[in-house]
Amino acid sequence: MAHRPISVNRHWLQNLWGQFHLQEDWWGRVNLNNERGIQRLVDEELKPHFESLPFRQQQRLKETLRYALTWFDDDALVEAYDSAYLPLERPQGNIREFYVRLWDGMFGPEDFSPVAQERYIERFGPSESMWD
Repeated sequence: MAHRPISVNRHWLQNLWGQFHLQEDWWGRVNLNNERGIQRLVDEELKPHFESLPFRQQQRLKETLRYALTWFDDDALVEAYDSAYLPLERPQGNIREFYVRLWDGMFGPEDFSPVAQERYIERFGPSESMWD
């Protein structure tokens, strides 16, 4: 039985961050270089925003993050973070480790290892909407 391909797009990662721009002063004081800061980010912003999305968009975002953790190089992960223009300084150190910690905070013990790479279709360009 053929499986439907899983669509992912690096531009969809920007949807992970929620509405930071509405609370810029407050978030500017969060330190992403320690576990408490990351957990605060996950609990107070990322999870509530993610859970407010329709199920289809949750799945697209989750699969895009899963795909990014597995197949994006560190430069692509840095670019994904920087292109979101967050009011948070990028964490120092390994960017992949930061994203893994976000995954762990959001999805607990669920493994981020994806199904076979050939099941994914990477869509390119910001014009590919996560909402279609």
